[in-house]
Amino acid sequence: MLAISFNLGGLFSGWFVATLGPILHAFPWVLALFPPILAVRGHMSGILSGKLGTMLHTGKVRPSLLGNTEEFYLLLKAIYALTFLDTVGMGLISFILNAAASQASIADFSIYLVVPTLTCAGTVLFSIPITSLFAATAFRRGLDPDVVVYPAMSTLNDILVAIFYVLIVGIVRRASIAGVAVLWLISAVFALIVISRNASKDLFKRTLLEGVPIVLLSSLLTALNGVFLASFRDELESKPAVLIIYPVLLSALGDIGSILGSMTTTKFALGYFTSPKDALKGSTVDLLAIEASAITAYAMFGVAGSVVSFFAAIETSATFLVKLAILSNVMGFLSISMISLLVAIGTFKRGWDPDSFVIPIVTSLADALATLFLFLSLVILGVV
Repeated sequence: MLAISFNLGGLFSGWFVATLGPILHAFPWVLALFPPILAVRGHMSGILSGKLGTMLHTGKVRPSLLGNTEEFYLLLKAIYALTFLDTVGMGLISFILNAAASQASIADFSIYLVVPTLTCAGTVLFSIPITSLFAATAFRRGLDPDVVVYPAMSTLNDILVAIFYVLIVGIVRRASIAGVAVLWLISAVFALIVISRNASKDLFKRTLLEGVPIVLLSSLLTALNGVFLASFRDELESKPAVLIIYPVLLSALGDIGSILGSMTTTKFALGYFTSPKDALKGSTVDLLAIEASAITAYAMFGVAGSVVSFFAAIETSATFLVKLAILSNVMGFLSISMISLLVAIGTFKRGWDPDSFVIPIVTSLADALATLFLFLSLVILGVV
């Protein structure tokens, strides 16, 4: 309950993005890029949180930010490099799909390339040390980092992503794209230097080799998610409060899957699970406990969303948002839990590092599923 409740902070992310509502028609890319950029939070924070949880449990890293092991610092460098590769791939794929859907033109290409990278580079520079410090502190105080770190950091990253996104969108609208392109080139050079200097290190190389294919798959899924979200922007403009709780619904569904997946990967690493049968049988109680907490938290999200909407002068009702949130949870819970277990079991059987795959895949699918279930919930409630 504590972990999932961290998502309440994501309401501020939605509040920031809801302020962009008046420009959605003039700049369709604003809404099309929002889900893919949010997904970087899932990919990078997920890999970092998952690996830190397992490495803290197994003693490969120490619960501190300074004076840590070489593996710890290689992991941080790999996360930054992977972020750059992620956002470049995501931007290209998102542009192609939106252009095919007649929601982007060749004039928008530089925007799709530059805006995601700058938004996520700014976010990651803040979130990497904060995530590391939070994981170390949680572990020292006896909390399970597999349970609390990713949900807390995904919420923080949602807020950071929204802040940087609003800033970058504002700069692009008011100034030439050439100005932000210079910043993009600086980020690219820095990422390439990090890659060239650490490419021979095992942990760094393995993180990139395992992460890049998942990054490309995730980019495709989240870009499709952005196309889908942009396709019903008229309905979102008529119910702007939905945008306020949208990041929360994405984060919460991803948290359900990531908590279960992270606990499972750690139990594999420690030897508590030695076979797929052990994992399926041993995860039942965890799964039920997570959902009991989640459905309660979702109701809280609806109420809190109505309060934030009130202060943002956005008309809505608490009943509507509570129904919307609970419907989304009921439809999404079982599917994301099964996906999480299957990915953890499948990657472990093949000798891969499950922490490189579970949270990125789960959060990407969770983002797509959450958007789909949000749409279906709006249909059920008669909004669409």
